[in-house]
Amino acid sequence: MRCLSAATFVFSLLLLASPQPLPAHHHGCHHCSDCCGHSHTCDCGHATRDGCPGCAPARARTEQSVAGTITEVIYLPGGSPDEAPVEVRVKTASGKTLVRLGPVGFLRDRGFEPREGAKVEITGFPVRGPDGRILVATKLEAGGQAIQLRNSRGGPLW
Repeated sequence: MRCLSAATFVFSLLLLASPQPLPAHHHGCHHCSDCCGHSHTCDCGHATRDGCPGCAPARARTEQSVAGTITEVIYLPGGSPDEAPVEVRVKTASGKTLVRLGPVGFLRDRGFEPREGAKVEITGFPVRGPDGRILVATKLEAGGQAIQLRNSRGGPLW
């Protein structure tokens, strides 16, 4: 029993001294599945809540809106097909914007299936993602329908 405790102690010290970032599920991102759309063993690859594109909306100060046409639909890995997060690339008058919407099942239950060529207006929090800027959507308008995805602090509604 004493050896196990000593081994655990040494392992803990190594973790604390390690220059390597800890996996997301160890960095206090306990709600990562709720905001990022990843599983509870969050695979977003970021070591801090500050770097996680789904967790950052709670810290963002202002929302932005974009209007344009979906040019690409990206289905990210999820725990199940309904939990898979969806991102879309939207072509606007000023360029293209990558937008994190939410889980496939949540969108489908509200009657929205993202398709290339669809005209959308999206409001959300701009954050820094692994591949540059990303807009984490709080509200989506398409085809005369409005879908609230997150609350004003970025908390998910699914």
